[in-house]
Amino acid sequence: MKDKHLIKYEIFCQRKKFSLKEFLIKNPALSYSEIKGFFSNRKTQPPEEMEFNRLKEEISKDNEIKNEDRKSQTNKKSSQDDIKNKEAKKTQPRRRRKRKVNAN
Repeated sequence: MKDKHLIKYEIFCQRKKFSLKEFLIKNPALSYSEIKGFFSNRKTQPPEEMEFNRLKEEISKDNEIKNEDRKSQTNKKSSQDDIKNKEAKKTQPRRRRKRKVNAN
C-alpha cells in the first residue's frame, strides 16, 4: 500500500492509546520488520527505525536494572532470614496452666 494512504503513526497512537514501549515490553522478541508488517496491516505508518531501536535499548536497560534489584533483594532477604532464625532459637519454654482446685 502506498504511504500516502496510511494513517500517521502519531495520530494512531493518540486515537488508540497505543504505546510502542508497552507493546515491546509485552513482545520483546519482535524485530523492526515485524513491527513494520504489524503497522502496515493496520493501515498505519510504522514508527521510525531509530525510535524503535532507542526503545529496545531502553527496555533492555530497564530489565537489567530490575534483575540487579531482584538479586540484591534476595541477598537481603536471606540475611534477614538468618537473623530471624537466630532470634527464634532463643525462645522461652511454654508456661503451664494452673489447675483449678475444687473447693469442698
